[in-house]
Amino acid sequence: MKVEALTDTIDSILNAEPDQKIIVFTEFVATQAYLQKLLENKGYTVFILNGGMSIEERNDALREFREKTSIFISTDAGGEGLNLQFSNIMINYDLPWNPMKIEQRCGRADRIGQKRDVHIYNFIITDTVENRVREVLEEKLSVILAEMGVDKYSDVLDSEVAECDFTDAYMNTIAKPYKLEESLRPIESEMRQQLKNSNQYKEIIREEKDLQVLVGQESDFDVDAALRLMLAYYNGWQGQESTLIDRIGMTNSEITKRLKTDIIQDRMSPILSVGIKNFPNEEGFFMLWELSISDEDNSRRFVPIFVNKDFVLRPMAGKRIMEQFLDANSRLTVSEVPNLTAEDYETLEKISMDFAYDTFVDLREKQLQKNQESYNKYMYALQLRTEAADHIGIDNIRKSRLLRLEREREEIEKSFAKGKQVYPDFRLSLLVRLEA
Repeated sequence: MKVEALTDTIDSILNAEPDQKIIVFTEFVATQAYLQKLLENKGYTVFILNGGMSIEERNDALREFREKTSIFISTDAGGEGLNLQFSNIMINYDLPWNPMKIEQRCGRADRIGQKRDVHIYNFIITDTVENRVREVLEEKLSVILAEMGVDKYSDVLDSEVAECDFTDAYMNTIAKPYKLEESLRPIESEMRQQLKNSNQYKEIIREEKDLQVLVGQESDFDVDAALRLMLAYYNGWQGQESTLIDRIGMTNSEITKRLKTDIIQDRMSPILSVGIKNFPNEEGFFMLWELSISDEDNSRRFVPIFVNKDFVLRPMAGKRIMEQFLDANSRLTVSEVPNLTAEDYETLEKISMDFAYDTFVDLREKQLQKNQESYNKYMYALQLRTEAADHIGIDNIRKSRLLRLEREREEIEKSFAKGKQVYPDFRLSLLVRLEA
């Protein structure tokens, strides 16, 4: 019997490795309760998960399985979104009628963070109409995927093909086995249509990047040397001895810590007065402003600005002075001078904000465009999924799926509205008095 095969398999696994964690998937809550009672009577610790449980109950079940329980029995509805990579044994006691649901189950354990091979046990009763339907269905699905240019199930798990309802095809075939091919035609047609929709969606979201323009181009900027110099200057400023770092890079803990530090100009202490040898320049103030509209790195700009001592903006000078500061061959003289008054700071800030306005507009337009594109992609995908859900044959499943999709639509709308609110953050990172 099927249940005997299950207990024999579990006995064999846990006898060989008592601390092993075993995931058992079943289709029905009644079967789940039966298996839980059976296995607990045999002395095993068992916890269950199904779609009728609250988020808190699910979290408790997952924690119990990770820390104490040997066996975890879940339905497909209960297992959605779970990360079970701390287990590498999975038993499909009931196989779902949709072949791709098996792949989704496997993905619960076979994911990032899994350090062992995942062993899957599929329980199938041979010589049954149901098994014959599954075999023919898998053959047809493989042919369709090949025709559509897809080489494995996992490539379409996020599409509506994985959500197709196979109930009618199975029930009709079980009732009339001689009409196997006829019963499978509607589901075959739907799979083809959903795969076509999926491919169209991928075309919409695909980012076309012409990398050919980068071929043969090299930069002479030495990142490692710049990082060493940065660390040496910082240690010198802190009065610390510079340490020799043989292999330095962006992932070095010391470098990462410095790069992630927010730098804000101290408006009370003395400021630096800097002279650049052999560089023609008038006396004034060099500033480096950080302009950002979100926490993302690509939504941030550093704007170099130079204003002369008479508080007249020199639009092109800021960039040229910045290049001199970054040039390793530049020779600088550095001293300290008293800080500016609050009125002078206010004047410089107003001039800088006016100058940086075009940069803000550019950042804002890119952010709004990105927000709109993201909204369009999600809404199109949601439309495809809603159309597929409308075709689900079982009334309560269809209503539940449509309700979940409506909630998802509301979240997308809310996120889109929030994304249209763009506000700038403009902070002074550096102020230097520049000598003539």
